[in-house]
Amino acid sequence: MRLNLNGRLMLLAGFVLAAVVVGCSGDSGKQELNVAVSLGEDTINLLEAQTSDRFPPGCDKAKTPSCTIASDQAKYVILWFSTSSTTGFGVAVEEMGRVAVFADKSGDAWLMDSAGTRTHISANGMEQGRFFAIFEVDVTSKGFKLFWPGETGEAQEIDLKF
Repeated sequence: MRLNLNGRLMLLAGFVLAAVVVGCSGDSGKQELNVAVSLGEDTINLLEAQTSDRFPPGCDKAKTPSCTIASDQAKYVILWFSTSSTTGFGVAVEEMGRVAVFADKSGDAWLMDSAGTRTHISANGMEQGRFFAIFEVDVTSKGFKLFWPGETGEAQEIDLKF
């Protein structure tokens, strides 16, 4: 089958569109924050937040066995935290103990999107030398607010700009 010039242009446009759509997967939003949050009697910094269709962001499933890809109907909101204490509490504490404290404390955090949907943490731990917390949300969700548990029982509210 031979395509005329219009047919070839339409086919080329289809390939370009497909490349753009495929190229848009991965990281879709990133925000630097540097906000102090409570971690037990300690304080650490929430460094940045980002959305991605995979964790770790930008990973390749073929090259990284631990690469996790969200379903077509979901995306991840990933929060990155410092591992160093701002109060000095963590200096004498072993790193694994701090991971356990982080996992316990961050488990009480939640996100709320602009539609009022509340989502709790899907996973947390340490990656690339930083603590992380992951929320799996609907792919169409936006306008997030993080509610991080404080020592007084009230949640610290942090606006995320995506």
